[in-house]
Amino acid sequence: MSEAATNLIDLVEHDPDLYVAAEAVTALEKIGTPDALYGIERAASHESFVVRERAVEALVAAGGEWADAASEIAENDPSPSVREAAQSNPAKKDPLARHL
Repeated sequence: MSEAATNLIDLVEHDPDLYVAAEAVTALEKIGTPDALYGIERAASHESFVVRERAVEALVAAGGEWADAASEIAENDPSPSVREAAQSNPAKKDPLARHL
């Protein structure tokens, strides 16, 4: 796993600021390696729905098996916005701006 992906996953899992964690998910999405996508999949179980929503959107954008995983993860999420994220095109909205 790359050092960058490792550091970003650490931010997602340990930074108390949910917006830092959500931005770390965005950075992992840009890296786009399987390790980074695995970190995003882990972020989909974050305590904050903002981070979970961003993670689901990133997995949907990755397509294929990652999009399938996003649908499965989101299906039972308590947050309607996370469930909706699995059905939407992440390029059409900015989830962070909606929660500011």
